[in-house]
Amino acid sequence: IAAIKPGHWIWLQMAQTYNAIRHVKEAVKACNKALQFIEKEKWETDRTYKNARDDATRASAGAARLQDIRNVYAESKSVLRKNEAEVYMMLGSIFLQERQYQKSFDNCRRAINLAPDDYRPHWTLGIALMEIGKKHSQEACQNLLDAENLIRDDTGIDSGVRAGLFSDIAKAYSKSGKCRTSLHYYNRSLRLDPDAPNTYKRLGILFCTWGNHYTNGGEQWKIGEREKKYNLAIEWLTKAIECGWKTALTHGVRGQAHQALGEYEAAIADYKESLRIEPRQGRV
Repeated sequence: IAAIKPGHWIWLQMAQTYNAIRHVKEAVKACNKALQFIEKEKWETDRTYKNARDDATRASAGAARLQDIRNVYAESKSVLRKNEAEVYMMLGSIFLQERQYQKSFDNCRRAINLAPDDYRPHWTLGIALMEIGKKHSQEACQNLLDAENLIRDDTGIDSGVRAGLFSDIAKAYSKSGKCRTSLHYYNRSLRLDPDAPNTYKRLGILFCTWGNHYTNGGEQWKIGEREKKYNLAIEWLTKAIECGWKTALTHGVRGQAHQALGEYEAAIADYKESLRIEPRQGRV
């Protein structure tokens, strides 16, 4: 029982390698192979345990020997369970990247059932739920908050990982229309990682969305608040662009903020740059 066969481990490593170089089909195939080996190894571990237990019982080996056999069996099953969760986590991440959200959900939930104390499948599931639309925003926030709770007291998690999680929680709250809570988490993220162009971009989108809430009557009107939010959007998006996050989205949203402020020439310049970066968005 003590020596778990390396078959599933090798396929798991191969899947991680394929995923790292974005060979998606090969990564998924390797994950499925790993799962096949794990099922086989679980059966072999159960059989070996039963035989060892029966042999010890017939030989009147005593309680200590039987406990040793049970301990080794439990350890072997724990390793298999952990690695099975790892495979499902990887599949959840792969399908998220491929925007196959239902498959991502299914695999993340399997991973959570196997490893409920691991923050990673909660995080991936939260992102997947966030990406499919506002109706799932509450569940997305809850899974991301579950991930936060799991890493709160874990000193082995570095600040970059925490900053990334806080940024994703903020994005989920932004998508659900809870702008103040979103800003709170973005500020927490920036305190841990102040040089994060992606977070600058997300803050810009948040403030533009917030300005739209005032425009559309989503929040009580306060003199100057609408303009303040659009100006903050421009400030953060400009910072993101200056740090290299020069995308069609950043220019497009900045153009929207300029337009809302009546800065039409600046808006047109940003819209043109957005189309230059991603011409397909302007095609009929």
